[in-house]
Amino acid sequence: MRRFALPRHQRRGASLVEFAFVVPVFLLLIFGILEYARFFYTVQVMNNAAREGARYAVVNTNTASTANVQTYVDNYLSGVGYSQLAGYNSTTNISVYEADPTTGANTSLAWQSNGWGTAVGVSVSGTYKPILPGFLFLPGSVTINASCVMTTEAN
Repeated sequence: MRRFALPRHQRRGASLVEFAFVVPVFLLLIFGILEYARFFYTVQVMNNAAREGARYAVVNTNTASTANVQTYVDNYLSGVGYSQLAGYNSTTNISVYEADPTTGANTSLAWQSNGWGTAVGVSVSGTYKPILPGFLFLPGSVTINASCVMTTEAN
């Protein structure tokens, strides 16, 4: 039994149809990877900024003010961190506080004159807005909170 192959001129549109089916799936995958990577990058930068701010506050308990720590954290975020956040303001989105050493909760006390063994916390918050909201089940905005508590060894 002989098989008959279709002439090439009759299969000319097959590649175009295959391409039309594959490209949307491929682009969906690529955009999804990029959007989630951008989100996780923003979370990581905010965690690092909170850690660096807490370290700065712990080392400079006698000389730094809340505004100094906020400026330090804001400078850390200025590379790309806060550009990802909607409505970001360094004075409202960054807080410095004396923390309970065991739980990390805010004690509402002044942190500047802490003695040895007390804890200082820095919290950074913001609202992340995806480039393509609703894409791959992402909501329109995500609130991100990053905080770090460190024990002072100064004074």
